[in-house]
Amino acid sequence: MMMIAIIVNSASWILNQYGVSSIPRDTSMCSYTGITCSTNGLTKIELSIDGYTSTGQIPLSTLTFTFPYLTSLMINRSSIDIPVADPTLNLFDKLVNLPVLNIIKIYNDSTLSNIPATFPTGLNVLGTLELKDNVNLVSFAGGEFPSHANLFTINIRGSPLQNFDISSTSTNLPRLNAMHLSFAVNNPKQLNFQQSSFPKLSTLGLYNDIGSPSITVIHNISIISVITLMGNNFHLNVVNTSKVGALKMEGRLSTFAPSIDQFPLMRILDITTSNLVTYPFTQFPIEILSINFHDNGFTSLPNLSTPKGLVALGLTNNDLQGQINFSLFQNTQLMALRISNNPQVSGTVPESFCSNYLIANNTGLSQIPDCFWCYDQDPLILSISPLQRPQNFICNVDYGSNYLYSNNGIVELRGRNLGWGYSDTEGTYRVSPVTPNIDMLIDFIPALQIGPPRNVSVRFHSFIGLSYPFTVVEAGINIGTGYAMSQAPNYTIVNLYPQFYNSYIGHNITLTFLSTGIKTSCLITSNTTNTIVCHTNQPVPFGLYNITLSNQYLNGSLSNCEFTQFYPIVMTVTTLDQIIKSGSKFSLSGYYSTSTPTVLFNTVNGNSSCLVTSFSGSDIQCTLQENIKGSQPSIIVLIDSYSWVYIPQNITTPYDQCVLETFNCHYYNNNGQCSYDGVCICSKPTFYNNCSIVYPIVSSTLINRDDQKLLTFYGDFGPFNQSNAIVLLNDTINCQITYTSQPMINCTLSSQPNPGLTSAKIQVDSLWVTIRDALLFKPMNNNNNSDSSSGGGPSSQDKCKQDTNDCYGHGYCDENGKCQCDLYYNQDDNCRTKFSNSTITPNMTSPTISFDIDGMKFSFEMYSIQEVGFDNQDLPIKELFVSDYNWSVNIEYSDSLNTTTIVTYQLNITNGTTNSTSPFYQLNVSSIVSFSKQPRDITFGDQVIHINPYAIKLEVGIDGWSYSSNLATLKVLFKTSISQDQTFVFDCEEKPLDSLQYDDFSSTIQYLRVVKDNIQFNGRFLDYVLSDGRPAYSKTELVSLFNTTTSSGEESIATIRVNLPQCKSCILDPDFSPLLIEKGNQDCNDKSNTWRIIVGVVVGGVALIAIATTTTILLKKKYAYIQQQKLIHIKLNSLVNK
Repeated sequence: MMMIAIIVNSASWILNQYGVSSIPRDTSMCSYTGITCSTNGLTKIELSIDGYTSTGQIPLSTLTFTFPYLTSLMINRSSIDIPVADPTLNLFDKLVNLPVLNIIKIYNDSTLSNIPATFPTGLNVLGTLELKDNVNLVSFAGGEFPSHANLFTINIRGSPLQNFDISSTSTNLPRLNAMHLSFAVNNPKQLNFQQSSFPKLSTLGLYNDIGSPSITVIHNISIISVITLMGNNFHLNVVNTSKVGALKMEGRLSTFAPSIDQFPLMRILDITTSNLVTYPFTQFPIEILSINFHDNGFTSLPNLSTPKGLVALGLTNNDLQGQINFSLFQNTQLMALRISNNPQVSGTVPESFCSNYLIANNTGLSQIPDCFWCYDQDPLILSISPLQRPQNFICNVDYGSNYLYSNNGIVELRGRNLGWGYSDTEGTYRVSPVTPNIDMLIDFIPALQIGPPRNVSVRFHSFIGLSYPFTVVEAGINIGTGYAMSQAPNYTIVNLYPQFYNSYIGHNITLTFLSTGIKTSCLITSNTTNTIVCHTNQPVPFGLYNITLSNQYLNGSLSNCEFTQFYPIVMTVTTLDQIIKSGSKFSLSGYYSTSTPTVLFNTVNGNSSCLVTSFSGSDIQCTLQENIKGSQPSIIVLIDSYSWVYIPQNITTPYDQCVLETFNCHYYNNNGQCSYDGVCICSKPTFYNNCSIVYPIVSSTLINRDDQKLLTFYGDFGPFNQSNAIVLLNDTINCQITYTSQPMINCTLSSQPNPGLTSAKIQVDSLWVTIRDALLFKPMNNNNNSDSSSGGGPSSQDKCKQDTNDCYGHGYCDENGKCQCDLYYNQDDNCRTKFSNSTITPNMTSPTISFDIDGMKFSFEMYSIQEVGFDNQDLPIKELFVSDYNWSVNIEYSDSLNTTTIVTYQLNITNGTTNSTSPFYQLNVSSIVSFSKQPRDITFGDQVIHINPYAIKLEVGIDGWSYSSNLATLKVLFKTSISQDQTFVFDCEEKPLDSLQYDDFSSTIQYLRVVKDNIQFNGRFLDYVLSDGRPAYSKTELVSLFNTTTSSGEESIATIRVNLPQCKSCILDPDFSPLLIEKGNQDCNDKSNTWRIIVGVVVGGVALIAIATTTTILLKKKYAYIQQQKLIHIKLNSLVNK
């Protein structure tokens, strides 16, 4: 290597200045200690100088250093008093333009009085600047600490720095990690450490003299940092407390802010020679490890429990007094409590403190537990001078049994006075505390091997010569990850492949089925070092298991071990039969064993056996021995106590076929139920045809018009020849049978019956049916129209004139006492009301008949259809609420002139579904609403019903009601509003008008009338309906009245029901007419005569009919004024001609 002379001259300058005579001043210097060279040239000058030897060569002040490869420069003088060649020369004046210099360390250099302004010019890679004990160094020539891009560590200690500043605006040290500075300032100073100038500064140490003026330190750095302020009169203000991990401060005048409560990551807190009398926080920092409050003013421990992680608490040289509250340390262990030099401390140390260390010299503690005396030779465990160990003290180390087990070489030993831990000098074991003195882990190195128990000796501390003998057996289990579960006849085999276990001691295996939690023992049949085989006493279910290997000490488990089935497994099932029944043959392909299989067809109702006729490892042939018990069977194959469940698709059983074809014998209506053999078992003997038809039933009756003794009963009397037929009226009157068939029975009474309603009771095939209100006998017309005046009283004609005001002046009374009305007048009201037109808008959502005339609303609404039994007419067996469903609506016209409008309605009971379990599955409810300007005659049964002009006709039909018994009948319920105490006015006289008018013979409602403001709503109910196309008696009756108050006055909500026989098809056929009330020819003078429309309702039909109409009826109002008759005719004609 060749070094140029200028480099040698530069190195010689340093050797001459510091009096190093042992190194030559030529290129051979590279061979001497303190000079390091590489192939490129001189790289390090690291001189340790203990004295000065003059060489006679004075270093030139004008020389410029040339060190192109110098990376490290260290001048370590052992004393500041060692002279130099020229005290006026400052080494730092030469340290410029050294391109690779990384380290500068100068110790005890008396010539170093300031850092020149040229520093650190040309020192671009300088990382470490360490200037120690240079007592003449007091300032930086520039007045501020210089900036540098790469400085990593600055340590200027033992130098009385005075004149320099650290500014957040001019100082920039972006890579600085650690800074230590000492001061001897003459005036108060502020040092500002900001994130912008010191982004990487994690360690800050500042040092001054006790009498120094105040130094304010502002710390605002966001990386984890350690702050040390030693001396006095430091005033620390930490702006960003979130990252400060350690704080060490000294000085009676020193302060810090904010409270330690604001330092979440504080781990080390050391505040000494201060004035604290309590903790500078309200709770311990969560990360705290060590606290030292040496030389403060504490008189007692604050009542704050120490955290578990605290390893040291120092309160030496304080003023602690009395008994220490050792309960504050219940959370800690291996913590050193240092309370030396607190002579006023007294009392005892409890046994509970044996998990910690105690340093309590020069205190008044009088007694400590044995655990400390056992190990008092270790000053790290106990130091308590002048207290001495009791005389004749014997340390009793108690650990119970000498027979121990290890877990992979680690023994857990519990006892008393077991110490704080120990490592064997020979490296054969290590004792570590879980809880010192109480619970220890002995870790043998290497781990004890499997096999029989071994004898070992253990010491608990190097200062104690005693060794304790133990016998240890290895019981650890590392079950590994390998396992296998397989099937065997009548049991299950489990193979485990543990990585470590001691086969010398006994082990058990337990299987836990995860889906149920059931545990099964598995008996070990063989075991080696690497394999254990066990058998269960019976097969276990397939699925996921936890497998546990255990001995009397320890256990190990494998989780989620899958037991996969290999046999039996059914892949496909075939049969030639479409209906699966007893005798059907099956072929089951899949995976089986050589053992005989059992095949069962299972439903919720039980099993049906399939006799195995042949089998192999891949196929089973069997024949079904009985019908399957219900529907949707699963096929179970049993082999060696293992099972497989196969769910076949599209299997139809006799039960399925019966359910499909008969709706399960109409089970939804409680009629019956299919048997497993596919036969209907009816709930009552009155059913036939798969429980779909009930008999005997009576749908209608006929009384001969010419001879009321001749009766005909229509219905269904069964297909079984109607044996032993009997007909009784009112339970007592026999009607002699003259003819029987399934749809009809004729009989003859022995005498003419009395007028009125009678019941009927019919027996066929020993089955009875009773019909309430079956027949209505009316008085025979004797065609005697003679005037009753011959008997002395008024004639029928005269009585008519008297009762009707001579047909209210709009007709005449005929000789039979009936009003014959003028054109446009209503005969049902004895010519009191007059027909009138009205504008009718059909309801497009339901067949509700409603009118809104001059703001007055009327409606009549069907509420429900009920099926009731014979014994309780008010308690429905089932009920259809029509408001629960929607109607399909269609409007059409009957002729090209559009004189009659027809609207059809269909109730959507199934809502587009095919729910065969609904009791209304086959029910059809329909309605037809028609209205016309012209009068009409409608044939209804065997009568012709006259429909007035501008009247609304409503037809509602019900088909397919499924009855629960032959005694059941139907009731159709309507709701409407009626006025209370209503009247009408004629010839200025107010007269009462009943809302309901009843028939003289049968007490059935004939008319419903509601009046308000000369508007009248009439409802006419015929006493028959059409039942299966024939007239049948129907009684209409009031069910309930519910009083209510509306804006129009007092009203009642009336529920009216129409009683129907048991029929398959039923029809109701009402009509509605607009009417006016005539008030006579008297001038009442007070009130104007306002013409209104009156609505008349005729409800006709003796059949099972679903009418859905709602009426809002207007209340009574007193009339005081009537117009002249002529004006009435003018108004009426104007309405008719519209």
